[in-house]
Amino acid sequence: TWYLGMNSLFLLLFLVFFTSECVQTFSGQNCDLPETLPSMYSMTQYIKTNTSKKAVFLLLDNDYPLSFHRLANRERFVVRKFTPTRSENIYTWYIRQLWKEMLEKDIGLLDEFNKRFSVDFIISSEQLDHPLLSIEYSTNDYCLYRNTGNEH
Repeated sequence: TWYLGMNSLFLLLFLVFFTSECVQTFSGQNCDLPETLPSMYSMTQYIKTNTSKKAVFLLLDNDYPLSFHRLANRERFVVRKFTPTRSENIYTWYIRQLWKEMLEKDIGLLDEFNKRFSVDFIISSEQLDHPLLSIEYSTNDYCLYRNTGNEH
């Protein structure tokens, strides 16, 4: 009976813990990802209400927030973490990832980038200096640049 009592106790503790974790996860409180900074949240809300629903965004510095698509309701150019599962899409994803990394190092490549891809806006925590970029909106931590070289 001691063994049966311990099993029952472990089962009860597991159910309480599991239920608690589920409630926290579904309410957005339990996440292994970094929190969305208030300045990025402000950025996503601006984007959601002031840009075309068809606009494509490139986040230069990193991939966070991963919830950008959900918060802003806009498409992202590429996200490193979201590797395609279909083999025919992996090459395109990889090339986009390489271009993102090249632009992070040298924004001067934007002219060449625009010949290959269509990105309407670039978000960066760094000040970007390029004649094709104009600041559309900024927060304490991020700037939203309109890519005027993409206006066809």
